[in-house]
Parts: sequence; C-alpha cells; structure tokens
Amino acid sequence: MADQLPSINNIHYWSTFLNQDSAVFTGVERIAKQTGFAVFYLDIEKVRRGYYKAIVKLISDNPLDEPEFKITDTYIQAMEQTILRNPSYW
Repeated sequence: MADQLPSINNIHYWSTFLNQDSAVFTGVERIAKQTGFAVFYLDIEKVRRGYYKAIVKLISDNPLDEPEFKITDTYIQAMEQTILRNPSYW
C-alpha cells in the first residue's frame, strides 16, 4: 500500500484519507488474501537527526477472515495517525 494515487485502470476502492475522498491501492490486501500472509504497518518516527524509532503494528494475522477492504481501511487509518502526529514528514 502507498499514499500514491493509483492509475485510472487500477482504482478498485475509494476511501476517506485526511478528510478527502481518495482512490487507494488494494494490492497488499489482495495479495494477503491470496497468500494468507499477515499484514503489518511500519510506523517510523524521527527521534533526532539520524535516529529513528520504528514500531511494527499488526494489521491482520488472518487476512482470509477479514471483511473486504478492512485491511486497506486499517492501513489508511494508521497512516493518517502517523501523518497527523507529525505532518512535516509527509
């Protein structure tokens, strides 16, 4: 997943991102459902110049049981929290 805009042929889902309707990639969710692999979000915070703290957050350990677009929406919410915590790094 990414915060980039998918091409017109790859728009499969719209969601609200930072209070705006946004087309989002769903590839990670589709791959996770095909493979059954867990999905994580990596939240990185700059502590000081050259030093970072990374927190790995579980989005789903069983993607096959998740409703459609739940993984994508959870990722979007996590990314919004990261951006709102420190918008200057977005």
